[in-house]
Parts: sequence; C-alpha cells; structure tokens
Amino acid sequence: MMTRSVHTKVGECRSLPSRQALRGKASAAVDPSDQLRLQPARSERAWVELGGLLIGAALVASALPAQAHASHAQSGPAPIRRIVTTEDAAGRAVVLADGHSANSVTLNGSTITRLWETQGSPVAVPVAADLGATAGNAYRPGFTGSSLYVADIPPGSNLKDIPLHKQESMDYIVLLTGQIDLVLATGPGGGKRVAMKPGDVLIQAGNNHSWVNTGKTVARLLCVTQTGVRPKP
Repeated sequence: MMTRSVHTKVGECRSLPSRQALRGKASAAVDPSDQLRLQPARSERAWVELGGLLIGAALVASALPAQAHASHAQSGPAPIRRIVTTEDAAGRAVVLADGHSANSVTLNGSTITRLWETQGSPVAVPVAADLGATAGNAYRPGFTGSSLYVADIPPGSNLKDIPLHKQESMDYIVLLTGQIDLVLATGPGGGKRVAMKPGDVLIQAGNNHSWVNTGKTVARLLCVTQTGVRPKP
C-alpha cells in the first residue's frame, strides 16, 4: 500500500495511507471528502498559532470565498462584552474593564477573541492590569498558564480550513451557539465525529482534533486552555 507522511503535531511525522487508499477504505464515521483534506504540517502549525485554536499567524489552507467572509461579518454572533472586576488599594471591589473586546484575529472566516490569560500557578490576586487586552497566543513558545478566549467558526468550515492539530494543553470548551462536529483522528485513514449542540461541554486532553461547522450559522465556542506537559516515552 502506498503511504504518505503527514504531521500530527509540530515536529512529529507519521505515515498515512495514500489518497487512493483512503478512497477505498474511508471511515464511515467521517466524510471521505474531509479525510482527503489533511494539509501539510505548515498549515497545522499556522492553525495552532492562529488562536487558542487560531491565534497569531496566517493559514496556508485556501481562504473561504469573499461572500462567506461578508456573511460572517453581517450575521455572525454579537461582539463580546468583557467585564473585569478586581480590588483597589483600599480593598473595595471595582470594575477594571467593561466593554467589547478588541483583542481578536480573523482568518479564513474564523475569529478568535482573546479575553484573558494568566501565567503560572497559583495566580496573584487582585490584579491591577487588564491582562485580556494584551493576551497573546495560548500556545506560544515559553508560555505557561491559562487562556480564556472565544472561537467563532463560520458555516462551511471543514478540514480544508481547519487541519487536524493538537496542543500540549488541557482544554475546556463549551458550545454557546450554532452546530459543530468535533473530528477526532483515531488512526491511519480513520476518524470519528462527535456532534455538539449548544450547552455541550468538551474536556479535551491533548488529542488530535479538528472542527467542521455543520450548521447554517456561526458556531461560537467558549474555550479555557491550561498549559500541559506530555510525558516522554
């Protein structure tokens, strides 16, 4: 059987069946057209860097049509109001920030809005600075801590737009609005889809995954990620 190499995470490579083999043995659990949309490692790296799912860099995968971008801007979820409270020097509760978060990045129609981050543990409280206004890539080299962000994924997004990827992190994800399928890579040429509806909670421990928006509206995910460590074999 012919094989091809794909990257399951940065720096790791394994062999998967060729496209011809996948056509013959595509898993019924995942749309074969999606299975053939695995992108080169640089696409995966860009996707991981672009956010907690998306933060910070350009995707190499093809962009969605301009109409899809315009539709997302016009009919997507409302801007996120972010309220931050703390204590002043006298120990009184105060509002540190209250307004729409401007710390966001959009590419291929998907948007990540960064809301907060902390470094290390335990976290020092109260806080005097708005850490959400300056929050960066949850998976940037050297960062250890937690990140809070919202991911808005437009209808039609699939494995071509969001390649399979995994991070060294524990993720807690809540689907707030829309419909979305979590795609899990279960082995060479195989996969599984888990349909999520609003209110469903995903606890994800560093596994390979992607997202397919199966609905007609933007899927909004609330995400909390904590830096993790993968034991060496």
